[in-house]
Amino acid sequence: MMRTSVLIKALLFPSTALSAAHGFKSPSLSHLCSVNFTLGDAIPVGSGPRGIRLVIPILNGTFWGSQLEGTILPIGADWALLDAKYGLDPDKSFTVDVRATFKTQDEEFIQVTLSGERQPDDAQKRTLVRIGMETGSGKYYWVNSLVGLGVVTRPAREGGEFELGMEVWQARL
Repeated sequence: MMRTSVLIKALLFPSTALSAAHGFKSPSLSHLCSVNFTLGDAIPVGSGPRGIRLVIPILNGTFWGSQLEGTILPIGADWALLDAKYGLDPDKSFTVDVRATFKTQDEEFIQVTLSGERQPDDAQKRTLVRIGMETGSGKYYWVNSLVGLGVVTRPAREGGEFELGMEVWQARL
């Protein structure tokens, strides 16, 4: 009877049933930090083989959470990519490619990368991103193996300086 039930679950819900049958658990997410970025004017640098490239400079920002807190240095940018089919309309297709430098409140540096696709949720204009972090700091060395997930929310207004918000979660097995 047990094997029949596992077989039926495997046929109806293959990933869930097989994971349960082999003792796999789903990863958990814990909130790592909140982030605010202030961005400058987008600079369209032209079309290439993968689409239209925009460079959006990071002017500054802050991040805060139970394990990380500090400021974002003005030395990064989003090298965003738009699908040439839609032109410069970020509501149609927008690929994030961010490099940023976080400076913690205790003067340590963390390089942060974000990559992902804008999600088609219209009004909220959210983007789901993969987050990678790198540091040589002993105190924050744990971020080097972090598997991060972020949700970026952008304002409806475009042009000039504007802020983005992001919530960051750490995935764990």
